[in-house]
Amino acid sequence: MQQLSSVLGIDIGGTNIRLAHIDRNLKVIRSSRIKVEEAEGGLVSYLSEAIGEFTASAEPEIGAIGIGIPGIVSEAGEILSCPNLDPAITGINLRETLMAKFGVPVYVQKDVNVILYGEYRALSTGPSCSVLGFYVGTGLGFASVIRGRLVTGARGFAGELGHIPVKGKDDPCACGNNGCLELYAAGRRITELTAQAQTNVADFFVNPTHAADVQEWLDNLTIGMVTAITLLDPTVVIVGGGVADMQGFPFEELEKKVRARLRHPLVAENLTIKRSTAGQLGGCLGAAMYCFDTARGEIE
Repeated sequence: MQQLSSVLGIDIGGTNIRLAHIDRNLKVIRSSRIKVEEAEGGLVSYLSEAIGEFTASAEPEIGAIGIGIPGIVSEAGEILSCPNLDPAITGINLRETLMAKFGVPVYVQKDVNVILYGEYRALSTGPSCSVLGFYVGTGLGFASVIRGRLVTGARGFAGELGHIPVKGKDDPCACGNNGCLELYAAGRRITELTAQAQTNVADFFVNPTHAADVQEWLDNLTIGMVTAITLLDPTVVIVGGGVADMQGFPFEELEKKVRARLRHPLVAENLTIKRSTAGQLGGCLGAAMYCFDTARGEIE
Protein backbone atom coordinates (compact mmCIF):
# COMPACT_ATOMS: atom_id res chain seq x y z
CA MET A 1 0.00 0.00 0.00
CA GLN A 2 1.28 3.47 -0.85
CA GLN A 3 2.06 5.95 1.89
CA LEU A 4 -1.07 7.58 3.26
CA SER A 5 -1.42 11.33 3.68
CA SER A 6 -4.61 11.12 5.71
CA VAL A 7 -7.31 8.68 6.80
CA LEU A 8 -10.83 8.73 8.15
CA GLY A 9 -11.22 7.28 11.65
CA ILE A 10 -14.73 6.31 12.71
CA ASP A 11 -15.87 5.34 16.20
CA ILE A 12 -19.36 3.85 16.40
CA GLY A 13 -20.64 3.61 19.95
CA GLY A 14 -23.93 2.60 21.44
CA THR A 15 -24.86 6.29 21.76
CA ASN A 16 -22.66 8.35 19.40
CA ILE A 17 -21.01 8.00 16.02
CA ARG A 18 -17.82 10.05 15.67
CA LEU A 19 -15.86 10.65 12.49
CA ALA A 20 -12.46 12.34 12.27
CA HIS A 21 -10.27 13.19 9.28
CA ILE A 22 -6.73 12.64 10.57
CA ASP A 23 -3.38 13.31 8.90
CA ARG A 24 -0.22 11.22 9.18
CA ASN A 25 0.99 13.36 12.12
CA LEU A 26 -2.21 12.38 13.93
CA LYS A 27 -3.59 15.89 13.69
CA VAL A 28 -7.38 16.01 13.58
CA ILE A 29 -8.25 18.07 10.52
CA ARG A 30 -11.99 17.85 10.97
CA SER A 31 -14.40 15.87 13.10
CA SER A 32 -18.12 15.40 13.58
CA ARG A 33 -20.49 13.62 15.92
CA ILE A 34 -24.05 12.37 15.62
CA LYS A 35 -26.34 10.41 17.91
CA VAL A 36 -26.83 6.82 16.74
CA GLU A 37 -30.59 7.28 16.97
CA GLU A 38 -30.35 10.20 14.54
CA ALA A 39 -28.64 8.14 11.83
CA GLU A 40 -31.51 8.17 9.35
CA GLY A 41 -31.94 5.40 6.81
CA GLY A 42 -30.01 2.81 8.81
CA LEU A 43 -26.43 2.67 10.00
CA VAL A 44 -24.79 1.52 6.76
CA SER A 45 -26.66 4.09 4.71
CA TYR A 46 -25.72 6.87 7.13
CA LEU A 47 -22.08 5.82 7.16
CA SER A 48 -21.97 5.83 3.37
CA GLU A 49 -23.40 9.34 3.22
CA ALA A 50 -21.18 10.67 6.02
CA ILE A 51 -18.03 9.13 4.52
CA GLY A 52 -18.96 10.48 1.11
CA GLU A 53 -19.36 13.97 2.52
CA PHE A 54 -15.95 13.77 4.22
CA THR A 55 -14.11 12.34 1.23
CA ALA A 56 -15.62 14.82 -1.21
CA SER A 57 -14.01 17.79 0.52
CA ALA A 58 -10.98 16.15 2.15
CA GLU A 59 -7.61 17.84 1.80
CA PRO A 60 -5.30 15.96 1.84
CA GLU A 61 -7.11 13.07 0.21
CA ILE A 62 -8.41 10.28 2.44
CA GLY A 63 -6.52 7.11 1.57
CA ALA A 64 -8.08 4.61 3.98
CA ILE A 65 -10.95 4.22 6.44
CA GLY A 66 -10.72 2.67 9.90
CA ILE A 67 -13.86 1.81 11.87
CA GLY A 68 -14.44 0.69 15.45
CA ILE A 69 -17.84 -0.88 16.13
CA PRO A 70 -19.38 -2.18 19.39
CA GLY A 71 -19.65 -5.79 18.31
CA ILE A 72 -17.84 -8.80 16.94
CA VAL A 73 -16.27 -8.44 13.50
CA SER A 74 -14.68 -11.22 11.47
CA GLU A 75 -11.24 -10.84 9.91
CA ALA A 76 -12.97 -10.33 6.58
CA GLY A 77 -15.05 -7.44 7.95
CA GLU A 78 -18.40 -9.17 8.48
CA ILE A 79 -20.42 -8.05 11.50
CA LEU A 80 -21.10 -11.26 13.43
CA SER A 81 -22.79 -9.84 16.52
CA CYS A 82 -23.76 -6.29 17.47
CA PRO A 83 -26.56 -6.37 20.08
CA ASN A 84 -26.33 -2.67 20.99
CA LEU A 85 -27.05 -1.46 17.46
CA ASP A 86 -29.64 -2.13 14.77
CA PRO A 87 -29.81 -5.96 14.49
CA ALA A 88 -30.27 -5.56 10.74
CA ILE A 89 -26.53 -4.91 10.34
CA THR A 90 -25.61 -8.38 11.63
CA GLY A 91 -24.32 -10.40 8.70
CA ILE A 92 -23.31 -7.38 6.64
CA ASN A 93 -19.71 -7.27 5.44
CA LEU A 94 -19.08 -3.63 6.26
CA ARG A 95 -15.53 -3.71 4.95
CA GLU A 96 -16.45 -5.00 1.50
CA THR A 97 -19.50 -2.74 1.25
CA LEU A 98 -17.52 0.43 1.91
CA MET A 99 -14.48 -0.61 -0.11
CA ALA A 100 -16.71 -1.19 -3.14
CA LYS A 101 -18.27 2.24 -2.72
CA PHE A 102 -15.19 4.36 -1.99
CA GLY A 103 -12.33 2.42 -3.56
CA VAL A 104 -9.95 2.72 -0.61
CA PRO A 105 -8.84 0.16 2.01
CA VAL A 106 -11.29 -0.22 4.90
CA TYR A 107 -10.48 -1.80 8.26
CA VAL A 108 -13.21 -2.77 10.72
CA GLN A 109 -12.47 -3.79 14.31
CA LYS A 110 -14.27 -4.11 17.61
CA ASP A 111 -14.42 -0.63 19.16
CA VAL A 112 -12.30 -1.40 22.23
CA ASN A 113 -9.64 -2.94 19.99
CA VAL A 114 -9.00 0.33 18.16
CA ILE A 115 -9.25 2.40 21.35
CA LEU A 116 -6.60 0.25 23.01
CA TYR A 117 -4.47 0.18 19.88
CA GLY A 118 -4.37 3.98 19.92
CA GLU A 119 -3.43 4.02 23.59
CA TYR A 120 -0.75 1.39 23.03
CA ARG A 121 0.78 3.42 20.21
CA ALA A 122 0.70 6.58 22.32
CA LEU A 123 2.75 4.83 25.03
CA SER A 124 5.74 4.65 22.65
CA THR A 125 7.14 1.67 24.51
CA GLY A 126 8.19 -0.37 21.47
CA PRO A 127 6.95 -3.59 19.88
CA SER A 128 7.91 -5.78 22.85
CA CYS A 129 5.33 -4.09 25.08
CA SER A 130 2.11 -5.95 25.98
CA VAL A 131 -0.90 -3.84 26.98
CA LEU A 132 -4.35 -4.80 28.27
CA GLY A 133 -7.30 -2.43 28.23
CA PHE A 134 -10.32 -2.76 30.52
CA TYR A 135 -13.10 -0.39 29.42
CA VAL A 136 -15.96 -0.30 31.90
CA GLY A 137 -19.18 1.16 30.53
CA THR A 138 -22.66 -0.32 30.41
CA GLY A 139 -20.81 -3.57 29.73
CA LEU A 140 -17.23 -4.66 30.28
CA GLY A 141 -15.00 -4.15 27.25
CA PHE A 142 -11.57 -5.72 27.01
CA ALA A 143 -8.78 -5.66 24.44
CA SER A 144 -5.16 -6.72 24.29
CA VAL A 145 -2.04 -5.89 22.33
CA ILE A 146 0.56 -8.58 22.93
CA ARG A 147 4.12 -7.77 21.82
CA GLY A 148 2.81 -5.27 19.32
CA ARG A 149 0.03 -7.43 17.90
CA LEU A 150 -3.65 -6.69 18.40
CA VAL A 151 -5.27 -9.95 19.53
CA THR A 152 -8.56 -10.66 17.74
CA GLY A 153 -8.75 -14.45 17.73
CA ALA A 154 -9.67 -16.93 15.02
CA ARG A 155 -13.20 -15.54 14.58
CA GLY A 156 -12.98 -12.08 16.13
CA PHE A 157 -14.29 -13.12 19.54
CA ALA A 158 -11.03 -12.73 21.47
CA GLY A 159 -11.28 -10.46 24.50
CA GLU A 160 -14.92 -11.06 25.42
CA LEU A 161 -13.95 -10.94 29.08
CA GLY A 162 -17.32 -9.57 30.08
CA HIS A 163 -18.90 -12.84 29.04
CA ILE A 164 -16.92 -15.31 31.11
CA PRO A 165 -19.27 -17.07 33.58
CA VAL A 166 -19.34 -16.18 37.26
CA LYS A 167 -19.76 -19.15 39.58
CA GLY A 168 -23.13 -19.21 41.36
CA LYS A 169 -24.67 -16.56 39.06
CA ASP A 170 -27.35 -17.29 36.47
CA ASP A 171 -28.94 -13.97 35.52
CA PRO A 172 -29.69 -13.80 31.78
CA CYS A 173 -27.29 -11.78 29.63
CA ALA A 174 -28.05 -10.08 26.33
CA CYS A 175 -25.43 -12.34 24.71
CA GLY A 176 -27.73 -15.32 25.24
CA ASN A 177 -25.82 -16.90 28.12
CA ASN A 178 -26.35 -16.61 31.87
CA GLY A 179 -24.25 -15.25 34.72
CA CYS A 180 -21.78 -13.27 32.59
CA LEU A 181 -19.21 -11.16 34.42
CA GLU A 182 -20.32 -7.84 32.96
CA LEU A 183 -23.71 -8.26 34.67
CA TYR A 184 -21.92 -7.83 38.02
CA ALA A 185 -18.86 -5.69 37.21
CA ALA A 186 -20.03 -2.92 34.88
CA GLY A 187 -22.49 -0.08 34.53
CA ARG A 188 -25.55 -2.24 34.15
CA ARG A 189 -25.12 -3.52 37.71
CA ILE A 190 -24.69 0.00 39.04
CA THR A 191 -27.94 1.04 37.35
CA GLU A 192 -29.77 -1.91 38.92
CA LEU A 193 -28.43 -1.25 42.41
CA THR A 194 -29.23 2.45 42.37
CA ALA A 195 -32.70 1.77 40.98
CA GLN A 196 -33.41 -0.67 43.80
CA ALA A 197 -32.19 1.83 46.42
CA GLN A 198 -33.76 4.81 44.62
CA THR A 199 -30.43 6.62 44.63
CA ASN A 200 -28.56 8.57 41.97
CA VAL A 201 -26.41 6.55 39.54
CA ALA A 202 -23.85 9.35 39.37
CA ASP A 203 -23.30 9.15 43.15
CA PHE A 204 -22.85 5.38 43.36
CA PHE A 205 -19.19 5.42 44.35
CA VAL A 206 -19.54 8.25 46.89
CA ASN A 207 -22.92 7.41 48.46
CA PRO A 208 -22.45 5.62 51.84
CA THR A 209 -25.67 3.70 51.13
CA HIS A 210 -23.76 1.74 48.51
CA ALA A 211 -20.54 1.12 50.45
CA ALA A 212 -21.05 -2.67 50.55
CA ASP A 213 -22.29 -2.71 46.94
CA VAL A 214 -19.17 -0.91 45.78
CA GLN A 215 -16.92 -3.48 47.48
CA GLU A 216 -18.77 -6.40 45.89
CA TRP A 217 -18.69 -4.67 42.50
CA LEU A 218 -14.95 -4.04 42.82
CA ASP A 219 -14.32 -7.65 43.85
CA ASN A 220 -16.12 -8.88 40.73
CA LEU A 221 -14.15 -6.56 38.46
CA THR A 222 -10.93 -7.60 40.20
CA ILE A 223 -11.62 -11.26 39.38
CA GLY A 224 -11.93 -10.44 35.69
CA MET A 225 -8.86 -8.23 35.60
CA VAL A 226 -6.65 -10.64 37.52
CA THR A 227 -7.77 -13.51 35.29
CA ALA A 228 -6.71 -11.64 32.15
CA ILE A 229 -3.44 -10.39 33.66
CA THR A 230 -2.53 -13.89 34.84
CA LEU A 231 -3.22 -15.36 31.40
CA LEU A 232 -1.39 -12.73 29.35
CA ASP A 233 1.30 -11.25 31.65
CA PRO A 234 1.19 -7.67 30.30
CA THR A 235 3.56 -4.78 30.94
CA VAL A 236 0.79 -2.16 31.14
CA VAL A 237 -2.87 -2.27 32.17
CA ILE A 238 -5.21 0.57 31.21
CA VAL A 239 -8.58 1.18 32.88
CA GLY A 240 -11.11 3.40 31.14
CA GLY A 241 -14.72 3.79 30.08
CA GLY A 242 -17.67 5.83 31.28
CA VAL A 243 -17.86 4.14 34.68
CA ALA A 244 -14.16 4.71 35.33
CA ASP A 245 -14.80 8.42 34.72
CA MET A 246 -17.59 8.63 37.29
CA GLN A 247 -17.24 10.76 40.41
CA GLY A 248 -15.32 8.97 43.13
CA PHE A 249 -14.40 5.93 41.04
CA PRO A 250 -12.06 4.06 43.44
CA PHE A 251 -9.16 3.59 41.05
CA GLU A 252 -6.50 3.31 43.76
CA GLU A 253 -8.54 0.75 45.68
CA LEU A 254 -9.13 -1.28 42.52
CA GLU A 255 -5.42 -1.19 41.76
CA LYS A 256 -4.63 -2.38 45.29
CA LYS A 257 -7.08 -5.27 45.02
CA VAL A 258 -5.68 -6.32 41.65
CA ARG A 259 -2.05 -6.24 42.77
CA ALA A 260 -2.89 -8.23 45.90
CA ARG A 261 -4.36 -11.08 43.85
CA LEU A 262 -1.65 -11.43 41.21
CA ARG A 263 0.32 -14.64 40.81
CA HIS A 264 3.72 -13.43 42.01
CA PRO A 265 5.27 -10.30 43.58
CA LEU A 266 7.43 -9.93 40.47
CA VAL A 267 4.26 -9.37 38.44
CA ALA A 268 2.61 -7.07 40.96
CA GLU A 269 5.71 -4.92 41.41
CA ASN A 270 6.54 -4.56 37.73
CA LEU A 271 3.11 -3.89 36.30
CA THR A 272 1.97 -0.39 35.33
CA ILE A 273 -1.74 0.18 35.99
CA LYS A 274 -3.01 3.51 34.67
CA ARG A 275 -6.11 5.37 33.72
CA SER A 276 -7.13 5.69 30.11
CA THR A 277 -6.26 8.94 28.34
CA ALA A 278 -8.11 8.09 25.12
CA GLY A 279 -10.59 10.97 25.29
CA GLN A 280 -13.70 11.40 23.15
CA LEU A 281 -11.84 10.93 19.86
CA GLY A 282 -9.76 8.00 21.16
CA GLY A 283 -11.61 5.51 18.98
CA CYS A 284 -11.13 7.63 15.86
CA LEU A 285 -7.43 8.15 16.56
CA GLY A 286 -6.90 4.47 17.29
CA ALA A 287 -8.63 3.50 14.04
CA ALA A 288 -6.43 6.02 12.21
CA MET A 289 -3.23 4.65 13.76
CA TYR A 290 -4.31 1.15 12.77
CA CYS A 291 -4.69 2.35 9.16
CA PHE A 292 -1.32 4.09 9.07
CA ASP A 293 0.51 1.14 10.64
CA THR A 294 -1.13 -1.30 8.25
CA ALA A 295 -0.06 0.86 5.31
CA ARG A 296 3.52 0.81 6.60
CA GLY A 297 3.40 -2.97 6.93
CA GLU A 298 3.68 -2.88 10.70
CA ILE A 299 0.53 -4.96 11.16
CA GLU A 300 0.25 -8.37 9.54
